[in-house]
Amino acid sequence: MTTIGDTADASPKESAKSRPWDLRARLFILVLLAILPALAIQAYNEIELKRSREAEVRVDALRLATFASGELDRIVENGHGLLVAFANLPAVRNQNATECSAYAAALNKAFPKYLTFGATDLDGRVFCSSVPITPDASAADRWFFKEAIQRGNFVVGDYTIGRIVRKPILPLVLPFSGVEGSVRGIVYLSLDIDWLAEYFQGSREINKDATLSIADRNGVILVRRSSPLVAG
Repeated sequence: MTTIGDTADASPKESAKSRPWDLRARLFILVLLAILPALAIQAYNEIELKRSREAEVRVDALRLATFASGELDRIVENGHGLLVAFANLPAVRNQNATECSAYAAALNKAFPKYLTFGATDLDGRVFCSSVPITPDASAADRWFFKEAIQRGNFVVGDYTIGRIVRKPILPLVLPFSGVEGSVRGIVYLSLDIDWLAEYFQGSREINKDATLSIADRNGVILVRRSSPLVAG
């Protein structure tokens, strides 16, 4: 038989025991509600700071790429201009080895960032050079020699170990014509890749935290400016 006492709520003693836990839970909820706005603001600020930093990095990367591309284009164009003047010398057009080599040596002295200046005939044989060469020196198997002859245009080579200077170079070549007007060979210069690396290392446009890599058409690294700087 069920009595009134059996269906009654927990005793006053049991209720008293549960009250501290109820109070703590309510306090915890109140504290949580109080700090949630601050946590939300902090999280929002962190996200915005990250977005701002990412945008800044993208802008810096674009600026650095634009700067490096412009500087490299300028260096190559300067080399092109030298080759145009060189190709129009009578000593080159007449394939006068002695006079041409003397002029090439003078250019080499005036522009030390180019390790060699020279000229070849249509067969790739080097008949003019700013530095001593062997009688069998030839560029006949070099792709940039063949392309310059075939296209009749200025060609920028790729990362190459020079056969004469035995150092990493970037060749620039330009066809030259004989007095009759037909292509008779090419003039060339060899840009010193070590000089190129030092040039970008000393640039004030690149901050100390930036990393710059310059590669040739084959993806070979010519210059990597980081800490420390290494050349390809």
